[in-house]
Amino acid sequence: MGIEQKNSSAVISINGPRLRMILLSVLIMTFMMTLDSSILNVALPTLASKLKVPTSLVDWVCTSYLISMCAFSLIFGKIADIIGKTKVFQAGTVVFTIGSFLCSMSDSFVTLIASRLIQGLGASAAMSSNLGIISEFYPYKDRAKALSFVGSAVAIGIMVGPVTGGAILNYFSWKVIFMINLPIGLIAFILGFIYLPKTAK
Repeated sequence: MGIEQKNSSAVISINGPRLRMILLSVLIMTFMMTLDSSILNVALPTLASKLKVPTSLVDWVCTSYLISMCAFSLIFGKIADIIGKTKVFQAGTVVFTIGSFLCSMSDSFVTLIASRLIQGLGASAAMSSNLGIISEFYPYKDRAKALSFVGSAVAIGIMVGPVTGGAILNYFSWKVIFMINLPIGLIAFILGFIYLPKTAK
């Protein structure tokens, strides 16, 4: 009862348009972070050739991201409960975007793996807070619908990742796969800075 009262009081001061912008900010990053978990699958032969690594090792470009994203999710979830979900989500967005930039600048297998670990760290922080932000600031009657949108963003991101990666490789360098995250991450951060409640706990 106490939690529900807290949630109800939190959403009173947030109008419908702002709630939609909060959801949009969360959806953008949720989609991009899940997209990056599968977008490189079709690019692995290209990466093996360009970076001159055996095909038995190139899988680590994908695996390192997933390990980093999963390994720290509980830690960031606890941190978000302490300092605020918005702060952790925004920090994750920044780190993910920086990691994407470093990936796009990588010219060796080792630096790409290190950059993917950083990217996964940012994804872990944001993904540990996205559902909490929606749950806390959406009214009870609309919460399930908003959460279903987040779930759909996860599913669509994973599903279209290989298709998107293949389309990019047909026309551009593999580095463009990471470059597309930069403007999107910037837009998501700006939206979050403007619309995400600063008091989310």
